[in-house]
Amino acid sequence: MYHGRVLDYLKGVGLEQDAVITVLEPEGRNVWVNVGFAGFVGSVTAMNDKQLAIGEMGGHHEGEWEGKPMAQLVREVMERADTLDEAVEILRASPRTCDYSYLISDGKARRAIGIRATATKIRDH
Repeated sequence: MYHGRVLDYLKGVGLEQDAVITVLEPEGRNVWVNVGFAGFVGSVTAMNDKQLAIGEMGGHHEGEWEGKPMAQLVREVMERADTLDEAVEILRASPRTCDYSYLISDGKARRAIGIRATATKIRDH
């Protein structure tokens, strides 16, 4: 299974010059690789040692503001989920904020799922 993602945000404003790949090894959690930018502690695309990969694409930025930000949800999925089903359950159970679409793939199971999530609803594709 191949799962690709580009970080083409605001091309031409210089953000692409600060791209950083980080290997994170949190104690008691999954090891994972974050593809991001210098100074950004969240994650928008990553892969963990359980062969899970995730990427997101923002939708409408109106929503509830009391939930967990998308960039922190992606980190949580990478650190805690060992399977595609566990990743989906983390997104379902977490308080969310705005409208985002996620693609999550599981290289072991050769399965993937698209999810559109708002603060109050989740729809699988």
